[in-house]
Order: sequence, then structure tokens, then C-alpha cells
Amino acid sequence: MKLSKLSILCIAMLTCSSYAHSNETYTIEAGFQYAKLSGDDSTSEKTTGFGGTYYLKPVVLDSSQPYAELDFIQRASGITITYAKVSLENTTFTKTTISPLGLSGNFYFDNFIIGLNNESWSKISILKVNTNYSYKTDRKISEYNLGYFVTPNTSVNFSKRNDIYTDTPTSALLDLYNPTKIKTNSLYSHTVTTTGDGKYIVLDLNYDKIQTDQDTSEKNKEYGVKIRYYPENNYFVKGGYFSNTGEKVSDKGKSTLIGAGYAINPRLSISITYYNFNGSVNSVFSENSGYKFTSITAGYRF
Repeated sequence: MKLSKLSILCIAMLTCSSYAHSNETYTIEAGFQYAKLSGDDSTSEKTTGFGGTYYLKPVVLDSSQPYAELDFIQRASGITITYAKVSLENTTFTKTTISPLGLSGNFYFDNFIIGLNNESWSKISILKVNTNYSYKTDRKISEYNLGYFVTPNTSVNFSKRNDIYTDTPTSALLDLYNPTKIKTNSLYSHTVTTTGDGKYIVLDLNYDKIQTDQDTSEKNKEYGVKIRYYPENNYFVKGGYFSNTGEKVSDKGKSTLIGAGYAINPRLSISITYYNFNGSVNSVFSENSGYKFTSITAGYRF
């Protein structure tokens, strides 16, 4: 939807006025996301997702703090539930739909942070070369995080993630594959700092060690940086860069992201993100040579 310059100006004026005088709180944040991924190998994904977070203490709509960082700055523990409908299609399997269900939590204990995340789904994938045959795919993801505030607004965190998916043939005539196990150990930091006059910079740094086990074991490393800049506390622009190197050729490459977010009022916000992965693979390994991902998210605080 396109807005006239006058409409945009009116919304901005109303937002600034409402945000500047807000001293209310919220304990529930609900969100909606629509996302689309398209790969160079004709892979396509479309996601419609819903989620909600319940905070264990009221979060203040503080006009002096960037709107997307309130729970971090105020150290508000929360439990999140997510559900999505994802339409998938690639060169091997026909279009199918999966329904990932996720449960996660982020808990603050003085200067310590403990995080948990679990997600799972199951689907039947029908082969394009012969639609009489299919595989049943089961996927389970678990992640554990431990962090510590080295300064009042900077946390350093370690996470361990296990991602296991199994393709089980529905016919004895099909090949049997070993489960794929992806283990990721990450060290990352999150910093919220002010430059003065109501302007903020949010900096994320990460370093990941990734091991993929199936028939063989392949190890990769990834590092990245992401910056979010708030000219005012109710909107931001962001950018990021990531580099992956190692033995798993299809994961090697460079990634960039750009995006923006805007709080229409202290409770309602929208954001958009564009992510581009350029794989460093040759034509022999062109299956996952690159993809583009775009998402639009809206959230409301109760």
C-alpha cells in the first residue's frame, strides 16, 4: 500500500507525539510474518507465521529507549510460542506444506541470561520424477543459550544448537539415507548504545562453528556483523554482512542484509528485511549457489 507524503507526515507526527508521552506497560507481544525465499536452484518457500511472547514482568513503553530493544534493556524474561505454514518446492520434490511449531524462552537472572528454543515439524515429500514414491521428513531443532552482561547494555553469549532431520523412504524401492545432524556452537554479542540526542546504535557480532554429519563430517565457520541505527527511538534502519567458509561447499559464501523498522505508535510496529546469500560454488555444485529472502513483520503489544 502506498501512502501520500501528507499521510506519511501525519502518521509520523502522531507517532512522535504518542510515543513521547507514553508511560504505559505491556506483558504480551503478538506478531505476524510473511516471508518468501527463492533459490538459484528453483527452490521456493513461502511462509505465513504467527507468534506471541508473554513477559514475566510488565515492560515499560519507555520513550527514551529504542522500541525494539525494550525487553533487553529492561531485562524482561519472556516465553514465546510460534506457529507457521510454510509452502515448499524444489527440483526434487513437489510442492508441500509444513507447519513448524516452536517454543522458546529468554530468562534474566541479575547479569546472567539463559535461553531455550525448540522447534519441530514433519512432512511427506513426493518425488517429482515419480509421484507414486515419497519420503517422510522429520526435523527437530533444539538450542540452548547462556549469556552475561559485561556492561549494563552489552551481553556476551554462547549458544549450542542441534538440528536433526531424517528422510525415511515410504517404499523399500527407494534409497535409505542416514540422518543429517547439524551442530552449531556460537559466540555472539549484543550491544545497545546511545550516540546522544535520542539516537541509538545496536551492534551484533557473531562467530559460529558448524559441523554437518551424514555420510561424512564437514566443518564450516561463519562470522558476521549486524548494525541497527535508530535516528529516533521509534524507527531504525539496519544492515549486515556474513561470511561462511569451510568443507561444506554448498554453505560457503557471502551474505548481506538490509532492512528497516517503524513503530506506528508505542504498541504497533512493522519491519521489513531483505537477505541475499551468494554462494562461492562452481557449476558442479550449483544446487545451492544462492538465494534471496524477504520478510515483512508486524507486531502489537498488549
